[in-house]
Amino acid sequence: MSDVLNFEKNICYSFNNKELLSVALTHSSYANEHKGAISNERLEFLGDKVLDLIVSTNLYRMYPDYNEGKMSKLRSEIVREKSLAKFSKKLGVDKFLKLGRSEVIVHGEQKESILSDCFEALLGAIYMDSDFSTAEYWVNSIVKPASYHSYLNIQSDSKSILQEYVKKYGGEVSYKLLCESGPEHKKSFEIAVIIDGVVCGIGKEASKKKAEQSAASKALKKMRG
Repeated sequence: MSDVLNFEKNICYSFNNKELLSVALTHSSYANEHKGAISNERLEFLGDKVLDLIVSTNLYRMYPDYNEGKMSKLRSEIVREKSLAKFSKKLGVDKFLKLGRSEVIVHGEQKESILSDCFEALLGAIYMDSDFSTAEYWVNSIVKPASYHSYLNIQSDSKSILQEYVKKYGGEVSYKLLCESGPEHKKSFEIAVIIDGVVCGIGKEASKKKAEQSAASKALKKMRG
């Protein structure tokens, strides 16, 4: 019981039906080895759909100028396996997962696929234990809508994404050359990106343009947490 309470404290949600939480944390490898155990696959299926609806609703409300294609691309980045696995680890899911021997041996608790599936199962369990509004509030407290913009083409044009994101919240972005070093044929530029007077990222590259992109990319990653 203490493990259950510790995990509920981690995720900031207390289950009325503790069995739902137990199922959400049960991988199929464990269920296959323990008679009567139920895997989290059905809850994962449900949580996947609930997550898509929550993120899609947020995107629809937040970005009225985005077309279907742009919203779909952004949503896919937000809910992709790597992103959800990262959120799972932050919640400590890896420490409470119930895995079969085959997965324990290969450290299945570190696999992005298993952590991602468990995040969705956990959401499905919260939804079944409460209601959509509660599930929505829980998701938005973890997958923060304010970070959505940082998921879109983060490497391709970080400057434009950062500018659009900061502008939306009334901020200002500027870049400052901190230093220039190296011989003429092999210059190195160190540039800082400044948001509302605060240095939020520093890039060092062989050209000013690349250094600015690098600085903006680091600022976006910092916003994602």
